[in-house]
Amino acid sequence: RLYLVFEYLENMLLEILEESPNGLDTESVRYFIFQLLMAIEFCHRSNVIHRDIKPENLLINPKNNDLRLCDFGFARTLT
Repeated sequence: RLYLVFEYLENMLLEILEESPNGLDTESVRYFIFQLLMAIEFCHRSNVIHRDIKPENLLINPKNNDLRLCDFGFARTLT
């Protein structure tokens, strides 16, 4: 068995999007997308495909807007 342990972050991107009915500002969107692409790139370099990227699986640190990709339940390794 493999267990993944993550830091606790109480916000997910879905909640932030729901709180902002007019959308997020351009800089926040740019920062979130950059971080998401870096996370996906790291997974792919490690031969892992996430397969379930959605706002519920993107955790946000409210202090600095750092993004974490979570829920690797559907993830698969490439051989």
